[in-house]
Amino acid sequence: MDQIKLVNGINLLEATLRNYAYRLTREKNAAMDLFQETAYRAFKNMHQFRKDSNLRSWLMTIMYNAFVNDYRKKKRMVNQIDPQEKDYLLENCSLSVQNLGELRIDYEEINRLVQDLDAPLRKSFLMSYEGYSYKEISAELEIPVGTVKSRIFQARRKLQRAIRKRSEYLSNHSLNAA
Repeated sequence: MDQIKLVNGINLLEATLRNYAYRLTREKNAAMDLFQETAYRAFKNMHQFRKDSNLRSWLMTIMYNAFVNDYRKKKRMVNQIDPQEKDYLLENCSLSVQNLGELRIDYEEINRLVQDLDAPLRKSFLMSYEGYSYKEISAELEIPVGTVKSRIFQARRKLQRAIRKRSEYLSNHSLNAA
């Protein structure tokens, strides 16, 4: 399809497409944006239009896909905290409660647990912790990427178990002391 035929087709279907856009978005400005995005994508991909296809269906499919993609993108965006709610929580600190589930292991203990790991696990884990990618760690240690991933996973699992065990130990002893 050439550009002139596509422009004529869009002009003939403009009212239908705008109504469909409005039904999807339920907002006038968003519907206009969706209509324009559909026209843009149609021009960009007019080489994909098959001559035996229905132009109206093709354009409505483009519109629907653009709408869904935009919806998914918005859904993934991080929600901003309402500043008034944030201020309310800051001003009412007197209502705060101490977190009784705080971990009782301090930094030195965690560092000792990391140092207790086997050397290969410790090196891979610490490089990952410092921000190196799997690929960079693999190149530095001259081992396959899969081995790097496995070592980091094993190190994390061993640290989790050690921290959990230490925390349970401290909880049991503090309950007995009370």
